[in-house]
Amino acid sequence: LRRFHTSPRQCPACSNCRTLVQNVMPHPAIRAELDKNFVLLATDCDTPEPEVRAIGAKHMSHARSLPFVMYLRNDGEFVFGTQGARDAHGFAHDLMHGNEDPGHRH
Repeated sequence: LRRFHTSPRQCPACSNCRTLVQNVMPHPAIRAELDKNFVLLATDCDTPEPEVRAIGAKHMSHARSLPFVMYLRNDGEFVFGTQGARDAHGFAHDLMHGNEDPGHRH
């Protein structure tokens, strides 16, 4: 399984995060891919777990637009990350790349 980390901030101002969690992730094809190939972790971007903060600082320090999504291999190695709004098509594309051969690097 691949790990998928997101920061769906639960605040009224974050429509991108709400859209991802409420509209994009429940899409049947996306939900099936998430259930089959990913372990999900949602964390508050203002107070993430130390491990999540360290990965984000190292690999996503440029990210400014929520939600931040990080794709990691089973061993915790960073594969790639995204920031900002994603529609179902874009998110499905991200999932395909996040689920590529574990030896493949971006």
